Amino acid sequence: MAKLLIVDDEKNIRNHLSTFFETCGHQVRAAESAAQALALIADEGNFDLVLSDYRMAEMNGLELLQRIKRDHPQLPAILMTAYATVESAVTAMKSGAYDYVTKPFSLDQIQHVVARALEVQSLRAEVHLLRGAIDE
Repeated sequence: MAKLLIVDDEKNIRNHLSTFFETCGHQVRAAESAAQALALIADEGNFDLVLSDYRMAEMNGLELLQRIKRDHPQLPAILMTAYATVESAVTAMKSGAYDYVTKPFSLDQIQHVVARALEVQSLRAEVHLLRGAIDE
Protein backbone atom coordinates (compact mmCIF):
# COMPACT_ATOMS: atom_id res chain seq x y z
CA MET A 1 0.00 0.00 0.00
CA ALA A 2 1.00 3.64 0.30
CA LYS A 3 3.25 5.54 2.67
CA LEU A 4 1.34 8.39 4.31
CA LEU A 5 2.51 11.32 6.39
CA ILE A 6 -0.08 12.63 8.85
CA VAL A 7 0.58 16.08 10.28
CA ASP A 8 -1.57 17.40 13.10
CA ASP A 9 -0.70 19.18 16.33
CA GLU A 10 -3.62 17.46 18.09
CA LYS A 11 -2.27 14.16 19.40
CA ASN A 12 -5.65 12.38 19.48
CA ILE A 13 -6.44 13.16 15.85
CA ARG A 14 -2.90 12.28 14.74
CA ASN A 15 -3.00 8.95 16.57
CA HIS A 16 -6.55 8.12 15.49
CA LEU A 17 -5.80 8.74 11.80
CA SER A 18 -2.48 6.91 12.02
CA THR A 19 -4.08 3.84 13.57
CA PHE A 20 -6.95 3.88 11.10
CA PHE A 21 -4.74 4.08 8.01
CA GLU A 22 -2.38 1.44 9.38
CA THR A 23 -5.35 -0.93 9.74
CA CYS A 24 -6.16 -0.13 6.09
CA GLY A 25 -2.72 -1.48 5.20
CA HIS A 26 -0.83 1.76 4.72
CA GLN A 27 2.55 2.58 6.17
CA VAL A 28 2.09 5.71 8.28
CA ARG A 29 4.45 8.27 9.76
CA ALA A 30 3.13 11.07 11.93
CA ALA A 31 4.37 14.54 12.75
CA GLU A 32 3.12 16.99 15.35
CA SER A 33 4.33 20.08 13.48
CA ALA A 34 5.04 21.30 9.97
CA ALA A 35 8.75 21.54 10.80
CA GLN A 36 8.82 17.91 11.91
CA ALA A 37 6.93 16.93 8.74
CA LEU A 38 9.46 18.71 6.53
CA ALA A 39 12.28 16.95 8.36
CA LEU A 40 10.63 13.56 7.78
CA ILE A 41 10.13 14.34 4.10
CA ALA A 42 13.77 15.40 3.79
CA ASP A 43 15.04 12.32 5.65
CA GLU A 44 12.78 9.67 4.14
CA GLY A 45 11.65 11.35 0.93
CA ASN A 46 9.39 8.56 -0.27
CA PHE A 47 5.93 9.54 0.91
CA ASP A 48 2.96 8.96 -1.36
CA LEU A 49 0.67 11.48 0.34
CA VAL A 50 0.62 14.13 3.07
CA LEU A 51 -2.51 14.66 5.15
CA SER A 52 -2.10 17.86 7.16
CA ASP A 53 -4.08 20.00 9.55
CA TYR A 54 -4.50 23.60 8.41
CA ARG A 55 -4.20 25.39 11.76
CA MET A 56 -0.96 24.64 13.57
CA ALA A 57 1.45 26.71 15.62
CA GLU A 58 4.60 28.21 14.08
CA MET A 59 3.94 27.07 10.49
CA ASN A 60 0.39 26.38 9.36
CA GLY A 61 -0.77 23.73 6.90
CA LEU A 62 -0.92 26.17 3.99
CA GLU A 63 2.72 27.17 4.51
CA LEU A 64 3.63 23.48 4.75
CA LEU A 65 1.75 22.81 1.53
CA GLN A 66 3.59 25.62 -0.24
CA ARG A 67 6.97 24.26 0.91
CA ILE A 68 6.03 20.74 -0.19
CA LYS A 69 4.90 21.94 -3.61
CA ARG A 70 8.09 23.97 -4.02
CA ASP A 71 10.44 21.12 -3.10
CA HIS A 72 8.34 18.04 -4.04
CA PRO A 73 5.79 19.18 -6.64
CA GLN A 74 4.53 15.64 -7.34
CA LEU A 75 3.73 14.86 -3.69
CA PRO A 76 -0.03 15.24 -3.15
CA ALA A 77 -1.26 16.92 0.01
CA ILE A 78 -4.69 17.09 1.58
CA LEU A 79 -5.49 19.83 4.09
CA MET A 80 -7.91 19.29 6.98
CA THR A 81 -9.47 22.04 9.04
CA ALA A 82 -12.13 22.66 11.64
CA TYR A 83 -12.16 26.35 10.67
CA ALA A 84 -13.13 26.21 7.02
CA THR A 85 -13.76 29.32 5.00
CA VAL A 86 -14.30 29.67 1.29
CA GLU A 87 -11.25 31.92 1.11
CA SER A 88 -8.94 29.41 2.82
CA ALA A 89 -10.28 26.57 0.65
CA VAL A 90 -9.66 28.53 -2.54
CA THR A 91 -6.18 29.53 -1.38
CA ALA A 92 -5.34 25.92 -0.50
CA MET A 93 -6.51 24.61 -3.87
CA LYS A 94 -4.67 27.36 -5.76
CA SER A 95 -1.54 26.48 -3.77
CA GLY A 96 -1.72 22.91 -4.99
CA ALA A 97 -3.71 21.00 -2.38
CA TYR A 98 -5.29 17.86 -3.76
CA ASP A 99 -8.29 18.43 -1.53
CA TYR A 100 -9.52 20.45 1.44
CA VAL A 101 -11.49 18.50 4.05
CA THR A 102 -13.58 20.02 6.82
CA LYS A 103 -13.47 18.54 10.32
CA PRO A 104 -15.26 16.71 11.72
CA PHE A 105 -15.28 14.06 9.03
CA SER A 106 -15.99 10.36 9.12
CA LEU A 107 -13.24 7.82 8.63
CA ASP A 108 -15.06 6.64 5.50
CA GLN A 109 -14.96 10.18 4.09
CA ILE A 110 -11.25 10.66 4.69
CA GLN A 111 -10.47 7.16 3.45
CA HIS A 112 -12.32 7.94 0.22
CA VAL A 113 -10.44 11.22 -0.29
CA VAL A 114 -7.08 9.55 0.40
CA ALA A 115 -7.88 6.62 -1.92
CA ARG A 116 -8.83 9.02 -4.70
CA ALA A 117 -5.65 11.05 -4.25
CA LEU A 118 -3.50 7.92 -4.29
CA GLU A 119 -5.25 6.68 -7.43
CA VAL A 120 -4.61 9.99 -9.21
CA GLN A 121 -0.97 9.89 -8.05
CA SER A 122 -0.60 6.34 -9.37
CA LEU A 123 -2.09 7.28 -12.73
CA ARG A 124 0.23 10.28 -13.02
CA ALA A 125 3.25 8.06 -12.34
CA GLU A 126 2.05 5.57 -14.94
CA VAL A 127 1.59 8.32 -17.54
CA HIS A 128 5.09 9.59 -16.77
CA LEU A 129 6.56 6.11 -17.30
CA LEU A 130 4.61 5.58 -20.51
CA ARG A 131 5.70 8.95 -21.91
CA GLY A 132 9.28 8.04 -21.12
CA ALA A 133 8.88 4.71 -22.94
CA ILE A 134 7.33 6.45 -25.95
CA ASP A 135 10.18 8.97 -26.06
CA GLU A 136 12.72 6.14 -26.17
